[in-house]
Formats: sequence, structure tokens, C-alpha cells
Amino acid sequence: MLKRPKGKKRFTGIFLFFLISVFQLTSVDAQEKTAEAEAGKKVGEASGAAADKNGAGADSGTGQADKDRYEKEIAALRVQVEALEKENAALRAKTEEMSNLQSSILNLQSQVDAANKTKEAIEKQTGESLLAVEVLEKDKAELEKQVGMANKIKRVFETKAADFREELDAANASLSGAEQIAAECRAKAEISEKEAAELRIKLEAATGESGELKTRLAEWRDTFCPVLQSKWAEGTICEREDNFRKEHCLKPR
Repeated sequence: MLKRPKGKKRFTGIFLFFLISVFQLTSVDAQEKTAEAEAGKKVGEASGAAADKNGAGADSGTGQADKDRYEKEIAALRVQVEALEKENAALRAKTEEMSNLQSSILNLQSQVDAANKTKEAIEKQTGESLLAVEVLEKDKAELEKQVGMANKIKRVFETKAADFREELDAANASLSGAEQIAAECRAKAEISEKEAAELRIKLEAATGESGELKTRLAEWRDTFCPVLQSKWAEGTICEREDNFRKEHCLKPR
């Protein structure tokens, strides 16, 4: 008597793989939504912090320059968020591709079910005939081929799911890097404001010193120029005194 092939066990294994695949798709979609929510939350926090600093700068008199700088920082964060959204769109496209693979697996499962039913019908009709044996052997080979194809699709699916998780981690790391760059920009802006204040103080000191020097020069002219002009008229002036007279006494004040 011929033994009935163990089609039910093969069907059970493929059905379990189908359940695992559905669970993986659900997990990937949940991770994607969580990443988008966290990215939106972080951008909101960064925008709120920039707005708070913007308001504080206006109260303390920092002016339009601070406002423009914070708006540029917010614009840079928005550009990075748009890049993340594009990456998420690409990941969603890959998820759709995985769903298509899932449909292929379901089609294969349907083919396996149909093959099993055909095999059972042939066994009932032909019994122990050699013709039935040949047909069953052919069906068995085809089923093994289909199962091999299903295993290949499973490996591709698992690889793409791993790639998706890596890209999601990279997107989160990129968002963290953007927040760090924004913090560094704010720190550099504070340092630039301090340096500008110091330069204003030095300029005021230099301006005061210049005025004092001009006053002293005017006093020297008032004191020495009449004397030098007299000596020049008398012809008793030396070369050094004459050079001083030409440089300072003949020019209008």
C-alpha cells in the first residue's frame, strides 16, 4: 500500500511562517510610526526652545539679529526633518514591497493547498496504480520546488526587514546629530555676542585716547609754533626745528 505524503505537516509549517511574517510587518510599521512621532516631538521642542530664546532676546534688547539667527536654526532643523520624512517614505515603500512578498507567499500557499487536494483525489481514484505513483512523484517534486522558492522569499524578506531596522536607527542618529549642531550654533552665537561687547569697549577707549592726543597736539602747537616762526623769520632755526614747523605749524588745524 502507498503511504500518504505528509502534506498536512508541510502546510502547518508554511502557515506558521505566514503568521511570523505578518507579525514582523506589524512590528516594522509600529517602529516607523514611533520614529516619526519622536522626530516630530523633537522638532517641536527645538522650535519651542528657539522661540523662547527669541522672546528673551527681544526683552533684553538683542534685536532683529538674534531673531534672524534663531529662525535660520529652525529652518535648518526643518530641512533635516524633511530629509527624515523622505527617508521614512522610502522605508514605507520598502514595507510595501515586503507586503507584496507576503502576497506571493500566500499565493504559493494556495498553490500548495491545491496541489495537496489534487494529490488526495488521485490517491483515492487510482489506489496502487503505477500511473498514480508517477503523478504523485511529480507532484512531490513540484511541491518541494515551491517550498524552496518560499524559503528563498522568506530569507529575502528577513534581510529587508533587518535593513529597514538599520536605516531607522540611522535616521534617529541623524536627528540627534542635528540637535547637537543646533546647540553648538547657539553656543557660538553667545560667544560672538560677548566678543562684540568687548570690541565696543575697546573702541570707546581708543576713541577717548585719540581725542586726548589731539588736545595735547593742539597745546603743543599753541606753545611752540610762535617760537619756531620767529626763529625761522630771524634765520636762526635749525633743520630739525624747521621740519617740525613745516609739519605742524603751517597746516590748518
